[in-house]
Amino acid sequence: MHPCSGLHEGPDKRSHAKAMGCTFKSLKLRSLGLALSTHGTATCRAHRCRGARRIRRLTLLASPPSPPGAVPGLGHLPLIGLGALGVPGALQPHEIMGSLADDFGDVMLLRFGTSDVAVLSSPGAVEEALCTEPMATAGRPSLPSVRINGLSQGLSTAQPDDAWRQMRAVLLQEAFAPPAVARARPAIRREAQRLVRALAAEAGTVAEVRCQLRTALTSLLLRWALGLDSASRPEAKELESLIEDAWATLTDPVVTASDFVGVAAPGVLDRLPELRRERTRLLRSLITERRRNAEREQRGDFLEALLRSQKKHGFGEDLIVETLVSLTTAGISTVATALEWLLLLLARDEVAQGKARADVCQGGRETPYLEACILETLRLKTPLFVPRKCLKQVEVSGFQLPEGTLLLPDSYKLAHDPSAWEAPNEFRPERFLGPDAPKARPELKPKCPFAQGWDSSSTPFKYLPFGVGARFCPGATLAVEQLRLFAAELLMALQWRPAGNLDLSEAYSFTLTPAAPARLIFGAAPRMDRRPAQRKTKNGSSTVCFMVAASFRARQSEDGACILVRNVVFQVGFSEQLSVRQKGNAL
Repeated sequence: MHPCSGLHEGPDKRSHAKAMGCTFKSLKLRSLGLALSTHGTATCRAHRCRGARRIRRLTLLASPPSPPGAVPGLGHLPLIGLGALGVPGALQPHEIMGSLADDFGDVMLLRFGTSDVAVLSSPGAVEEALCTEPMATAGRPSLPSVRINGLSQGLSTAQPDDAWRQMRAVLLQEAFAPPAVARARPAIRREAQRLVRALAAEAGTVAEVRCQLRTALTSLLLRWALGLDSASRPEAKELESLIEDAWATLTDPVVTASDFVGVAAPGVLDRLPELRRERTRLLRSLITERRRNAEREQRGDFLEALLRSQKKHGFGEDLIVETLVSLTTAGISTVATALEWLLLLLARDEVAQGKARADVCQGGRETPYLEACILETLRLKTPLFVPRKCLKQVEVSGFQLPEGTLLLPDSYKLAHDPSAWEAPNEFRPERFLGPDAPKARPELKPKCPFAQGWDSSSTPFKYLPFGVGARFCPGATLAVEQLRLFAAELLMALQWRPAGNLDLSEAYSFTLTPAAPARLIFGAAPRMDRRPAQRKTKNGSSTVCFMVAASFRARQSEDGACILVRNVVFQVGFSEQLSVRQKGNAL
């Protein structure tokens, strides 16, 4: 049996799922009988009275099927949301929606509070809904928590008006184009090295890495977006704290449920206005400082590019601030969560961890196996879609979806469909190797305005880690590069294993996070043809430099430590590294 088989199954969940499956099937049969009865009655009436009544009957029959049991005012939230609220033994929302889709079809209608939500569970339905008329389904729901947090104009949450289009164009040209991603690599490596040193200091002990991953990614995004160094600018630490506090509030399951009911969660959101005011004050101060020093100081970060574009496009100050908040918040959470999953999965699969390390150690520019591990992580623990909103009536799979209907592509269901993936619940990076392997972005038809420049795939729309259509993630390339470089630095310097039983269960939120923070034990990576050598750094401290191959050269970084060149050299303080080696040999 593959070492990662059965990641999601246990006796309690299987029995629960089986029982719920039987319930869904019986509900489906009753619903089907009611539908057939209604259909027969309506047909007789149509024969008696053609015209308006017949048109109304046809319209009613074109609505997607919906599970029974909706509660007035709450809809289906009690049916699918108990797991997210932490009710013991309850399945998570993505698991329940997958079971419902098996019974009610690829397009089904759920009621989330006061909103109708069409759940799309097949590649064809997703393609038709999001790519046939991309702008018709590019809206976003208006949520109380988003308004209170001051993100109504944020890139992820704003409605697709002209300012939104122009801002996305600026991002794609200035922040996420290949040259911009290449310029970001030194900063990514620098923050990854700080993370390696922090984890090396805890070698041989149990480390809960979630906090350290988020700290590293927050520091990186603030440096990339605002040119802030958390080690030297107090504003960076203050912003980090504000971002973390706001994110903890927004991802509270009570907030998510109350958003769809249409009311602000009492008590939970009380701090958001204060956090918003402090965050806005800090960002406006940084923007003013940057404008004042623009002529004599060129930093090459995203804020600099944004201010140049502001003159050209006339962006308002609020849009500038909210764009910065959206980028840092979304960028931190999605990448940190994916990196935590990658560490967990490689801790479970020692063979895959060894192959990924060998892939990096060979020293070439390509790391196909490591990248396959990243793509497989994004499939097995796939990021979730933020709901879209129909800006006009659209047709999907023969069903009419009125204006205002929310669309929720079930990316988890697509990525775990046994008809599309062999052994979908197993961690198999090899499925992403070879010329016919799925790509991170699907093939788009020529008529879709977002087709140009996208990778093609022989298996489109079953794998959507970065979305698709008008609101596909513009930062996909940067996100994958962050994951690749962070993972490469960690693999070259360290090895890790689980601290006890490994928990790979999921918690449903804005992202599909590990239900429990990763608890791992780190140690020095295997030797892999290395030899130790003494070296003096610029500040005179004695260090131990582990050379993987004599042909590779290390260059000095600003703080006197040795920075990895193509992930070949790892260097830390002498006493610290000796401790790492001694503890690591026991692994």
